[in-house]
Amino acid sequence: MATILADTYYLKALECYPWELSEVLENLNYALSYDSNHAASNCLMGVLQMEKLKDFQSAEYYLQQALVADPDYACAYENLIRLYLAQKKSTNAERVLAHVQKVTGVSRVFTLWASSRILELRGFVKLARRNMKAALVECMNTEEHDWIEGEVQRLKSKHKILCKQGFYT
Repeated sequence: MATILADTYYLKALECYPWELSEVLENLNYALSYDSNHAASNCLMGVLQMEKLKDFQSAEYYLQQALVADPDYACAYENLIRLYLAQKKSTNAERVLAHVQKVTGVSRVFTLWASSRILELRGFVKLARRNMKAALVECMNTEEHDWIEGEVQRLKSKHKILCKQGFYT
């Protein structure tokens, strides 16, 4: 019964995200009070903490709680990698990304994007762009394709700027 209530409150929170944040928070707190191991609720709470409240420590805690609750919860892995990349913690992101390769449900486009961002953070912009181009082949819809195409163009522009500034030959 508690799981059914947790699912109900999670769905209410998800329906409100990202427009009614106070409703999201209230519903997630209810969901987690009924089932503290509810992976989806912990994941959404982590996303809320990361994207809206900018509390990266709490975000990491909730995302890790989601993975403790369900070690195969792909959404939590993706958001944990995004969190580490936002904090420029490329080593942590790379460690999680290596594990994610074995998890069912994680998009190949996402893993290529994440590895590209890690390369970019480490200064390998040209290699990051090549990796991002590989992601274009894996795209399954127009929105995803347009987003990755924009990333390829951004990296191309960044590479040109770095070349003009003498960082590359």
